Amino acid sequence: MEFGIENGYAEEEPAASIAAELFDRYGDGILRFAFSHMHNLYDAEDVLQETLIRYLENKPKFADMRQEKCWMFKVAANVAKDMLRRRKVRETEELHENIAADSNEELDYIWEAVAMLPMPCRETIHLYYQEGYSTEEIAMILDMKTSTVRSYLKRGRERLKKLLRKDYLG
Repeated sequence: MEFGIENGYAEEEPAASIAAELFDRYGDGILRFAFSHMHNLYDAEDVLQETLIRYLENKPKFADMRQEKCWMFKVAANVAKDMLRRRKVRETEELHENIAADSNEELDYIWEAVAMLPMPCRETIHLYYQEGYSTEEIAMILDMKTSTVRSYLKRGRERLKKLLRKDYLG
């Protein structure tokens, strides 16, 4: 594959400028998504970097930016899972305040609760609410059935409700 006009990149455009544009376009979202997997900012940055490298190596072509974004998140999910498998990092940390989507304290509190959910629920909730993907798109990104995505969303919402109610009511 090679870069084409379908991506909006000229054939001779240097890799550094393509990477910079991809970083500007998807960097924050992929970093937050990777952090939800890795629970560690340094590892999340590694996932983001590896995702950009794989884009530059594979030079994929897409019909539109939505497909490109979907591909980026799917690769990030796979890279994160591979890193977890290799490093066996299973510890849980609170969501780092510097990469939270909104500075609103209530939203930060909710995303901290999301970080405590099991991985499949955390992934689907992040992609659905934070990145705005449909259940069908999430199924494609995470390589699972749409019904499974809906189940994880439902379970995640139920667990969040219990977590937040418990913390709120004391």
